[in-house]
Amino acid sequence: MRTAFASKKNFRDFPIFGILVKALGCLFISRGASADKRDQIVEQIGERQQTVELTGKYPPICIFPEGGTSNGHYILPLKRGAFAHLRAVKPIILKYSYGTVSPAWDVAPFLPLVIMMLSLFDFKCEVIELPTFI
Repeated sequence: MRTAFASKKNFRDFPIFGILVKALGCLFISRGASADKRDQIVEQIGERQQTVELTGKYPPICIFPEGGTSNGHYILPLKRGAFAHLRAVKPIILKYSYGTVSPAWDVAPFLPLVIMMLSLFDFKCEVIELPTFI
């Protein structure tokens, strides 16, 4: 099944990657936005959720409610975007196991980090699907 993502706004301008995220129908979110802009983003997410549920015009949207990747031992505070409009949510857990390069290295630029992760043979991601929560 095709999935759209709530993606950082600067991903839209990445060479090749930008074309892919636009083709998926991703929503683009400004990090570090003002309170008014964050409220607009939450409304945009709610409108997309409603459109997906009622019309199927877009693919389901994947939102990472923590807004980032932790060290794998703790859950970060959840953002309100996925939950504010009280729509159905299907929780999915991504459980990483890795050797030398962690996906939580947010100090590395995105593209070099992805290249490093894809170059390793010891990187795994287990996907755990939980029941839909309504």
